[in-house]
Amino acid sequence: MKQPSLLPGPFLVRLVLWVALLLVFPLPQGVAALSFRIEVLGDITIAAALPPESELGKLQKKAPAQITEGILQYLAKAEKEENNPWFRDDIRIAWITTRWSQHGVPDWCLRRGFSPYVAATYQVLHCAPEEVWPNIEAARRAKLGSLYSEFWGEASSPRKPVQSVKLGAVRKADLRRSGAA
Repeated sequence: MKQPSLLPGPFLVRLVLWVALLLVFPLPQGVAALSFRIEVLGDITIAAALPPESELGKLQKKAPAQITEGILQYLAKAEKEENNPWFRDDIRIAWITTRWSQHGVPDWCLRRGFSPYVAATYQVLHCAPEEVWPNIEAARRAKLGSLYSEFWGEASSPRKPVQSVKLGAVRKADLRRSGAA
């Protein structure tokens, strides 16, 4: 199905524009070929532009259960190869979340109204996702005791605390440093 192309002008102008845009915004080879057919040639039927055995076509032919099983296999392999125990926990949570998203969460999760992610976090870390960081801090405080503030400081949160800054004071300080004031 030939329709007007998306780029303006005759073929030569569309071709030059497309090449210029491709230089500024590079595309992978398969996507560039598809873009050329759509943008320059005006062939906007996507099904006709896709190669017959494209990865997208293979993926669309698979059942959702097959896709999920592939993801679960990948996560299981990644978990076995991971050395960091905290990252292993994260991968385990991802595995359980994916599994329960496909097959449904257990009854104890349904009774509490947990999503698969929250239920998986409970399963692995025995707390809700929003309780993970406070639990880490509590464990640190218990282990370090009075040395906690020396080691971690008063605020051990990984986030920088929010502070109010007056714009006028900042500008005056910048002017003083630059020698303009």
